[in-house]
Amino acid sequence: MALISINPTTGETIREYKEMMQREIEQILSQSQNTFLKWRRTDFAHRSGLLKKAAASRRAVTAGRCLSTASRNS
Repeated sequence: MALISINPTTGETIREYKEMMQREIEQILSQSQNTFLKWRRTDFAHRSGLLKKAAASRRAVTAGRCLSTASRNS
C-alpha cells in the first residue's frame, strides 16, 4: 500500500511513497549513518567549499526562476 501526501487546502496529491520492507529501511539507515561518519571526518575547509558551491548553485537556480517569472509577467 502506498502512503499518499495530500495538500489539505486543495486536496491535491503532492506525492506518493511506496511502503518499504523493514530490510530496506535498515539498509537506508545504515547507509545514512556511514555517510554521516565519513562526512564528519572530512576536513572542514573541504566541507565548506562543497557547501558554498551548493549554495551558489541554488542561488543560480532561484535567480533563473525569478528571471523567467519576470519575463512571463512582462
